[in-house]
Amino acid sequence: STPVATAAALESFAGQRVTLIVGGLDRGVDWKPHMKTFVRHTPLAIIGIPASGAGILGTLDDCGIRPAEGLHEAPDLAAAVELGLRISPEGSVLLLSPGAPSFPQFRDYRDRGRRFAQFCGFETEEVESFLET
Repeated sequence: STPVATAAALESFAGQRVTLIVGGLDRGVDWKPHMKTFVRHTPLAIIGIPASGAGILGTLDDCGIRPAEGLHEAPDLAAAVELGLRISPEGSVLLLSPGAPSFPQFRDYRDRGRRFAQFCGFETEEVESFLET
């Protein structure tokens, strides 16, 4: 749950079409040191969720990061997933790599991951099997 992890996630999907969801607990972390990764691997779209999402999007915009499908704010993870699924082309990746802790919206990272998978349409049993591995 750090910008370093988000940058690494973007690098791991190099060459693929990615819509990225960022945000969570706002710890005041500086994202500017990671902008080179966003320049090299600019996602199709970036969606920010509270509480830090708007600030992250602002930093990206200030640094000239202009995804083809835009920078978007969503009021919560469910809305971010709905938007991401709607604007992402078939065969692309919807990536939750928030770069911020899950509190207070979720109990922990597992709860946030479980909810993300469910919002993406996975069945509860499938989600639980993902989390066990």
